[in-house]
Amino acid sequence: MSGVVFAFSVLGGMAAAFAAAPPVPGPAVELQAPAGAAGTRCVWDFDYTADLSKCRGISFAFRCDDLEQFSGFFVYFQCGTGWYCTQFSPDFSKQWDRLYVLKTSAWPEGKPSGWDNVSRLRIAGVRSGKAVGTVCSLSDVCAIASDAAHEDPAPYRAEIRRMPSKSPEFRGFWCHQPWGLDAQHDWDKSAKFMKDHGFNALIVNPCWGPSAAYPSAILRPTAEVAEKGDALDACLKACRQNGLECHAWKVCWNMGSRTTQQTHDEMVADGRTQMRFDGRPNDRWLCPSDTRNLRMEIESMVELASRGVDGIHFDYIRYLDKDSCFCNHCRRRFEKVLGHEVANWPGDVRSVSEYERKWADFRVANISRLVRKVSERVRSEYPKVKISAAVWHQPGGVDYRQIGQDWPTWCEKGWLDFVCPMDYVASAQVLSGRIDFQKPFAGKVKMRPGLGLSCWYRQDALGVRLARQIMTVRSKGLDGFVVFNLDEAALLALPEVLLGPTSSRAKLPR
Repeated sequence: MSGVVFAFSVLGGMAAAFAAAPPVPGPAVELQAPAGAAGTRCVWDFDYTADLSKCRGISFAFRCDDLEQFSGFFVYFQCGTGWYCTQFSPDFSKQWDRLYVLKTSAWPEGKPSGWDNVSRLRIAGVRSGKAVGTVCSLSDVCAIASDAAHEDPAPYRAEIRRMPSKSPEFRGFWCHQPWGLDAQHDWDKSAKFMKDHGFNALIVNPCWGPSAAYPSAILRPTAEVAEKGDALDACLKACRQNGLECHAWKVCWNMGSRTTQQTHDEMVADGRTQMRFDGRPNDRWLCPSDTRNLRMEIESMVELASRGVDGIHFDYIRYLDKDSCFCNHCRRRFEKVLGHEVANWPGDVRSVSEYERKWADFRVANISRLVRKVSERVRSEYPKVKISAAVWHQPGGVDYRQIGQDWPTWCEKGWLDFVCPMDYVASAQVLSGRIDFQKPFAGKVKMRPGLGLSCWYRQDALGVRLARQIMTVRSKGLDGFVVFNLDEAALLALPEVLLGPTSSRAKLPR
């Protein structure tokens, strides 16, 4: 690609040309980011004609004067009438950062015609809620033929060693795998690995939708239970032996890969799954307005609480998006709320003004009802069991209207003991801005941010990135955090984090 020049025309009249591989920072375009409400986007479009079919993606230099004003960044490639989209995550404000965006991390929006037909590049930043403006800059856009070279970890290790530890602190890991970290790490080895690396809490996922990795009286045990036994019991015993808290994590409403085809088909045949606005089935999700599904979720969460765990944990406690659910159960229940029929279902829900807010409230009520009922039961029957939830990082309007998740109210009502916003960004400075925005919504409930180690779009220098984020959480006065996910990324990162933030040597004052 040497010597190739791409021309960009920028919205607002700015223009520049960039060589394929000049030194950083090179010629740059300023991207003005005016003040905006949380969840709104700053968007900058560039004309960009390229064939990326034989490349791994693109690389560019990026700079932002104040990263805390953003909760995340995206890059879009227009191909025909559709787009490919992926995220990127700069590290520090006021510094140029070389970023690598790979095609393998991108997802389609609409129907893109292919990577050989790129015609436009779009950079978007999602505002965190700060009521001020800032400036970003873009430079040195070039195609990349291979992954970025690995960086020397030695300077990062020196940085980590300067980070002190803290005690007491909730240091948790989510683990999606019900039988342990991986095939080489059963629960005994997994729990010991966590303990040896300074962690003290595990949030394990033994049940997903209607399926359970233990002999449940409510959910359907997976085939592995007959072969391997009770996954939750094995996990709980290993946690007790290693001094870890054990919290049982339930994926609500969603039928994931652990649900057998037979169970899935039965749920569909019984009319228990969701319907989209356009009439297409959303048959991997159970309808929250169906009382059978609500009863199953309540009883399964109470069952988890009865197992001797330290806590129970909600996940997927929401709708997939604004286009679900519009099934017959939802229609009947909504019409009951209104006190009359909806003449044109579901179109009137969005086109008749008197319905729009009531429909949003109806969806929120369906989700919040589960949290409230579980909280009431567990507080009464198992008062020592803590209740928590993994929630969308953007509280307020966006979640309220699109996914029906009103977690600030759950905190206000005292239905949760701690809340874990899924702050899956690689940059500690972007994380800082998110936490500042989220803390008032958590109120008196403990907020323990979710750090997305395994799903960061930057997979370089994992140890120092996690260490920086732990220090960011502490700087906000929070009492802990939870990391996603206990897997190969944890095996790579935790030995380095142990050099500083999770070590047993220096202690920060309480």
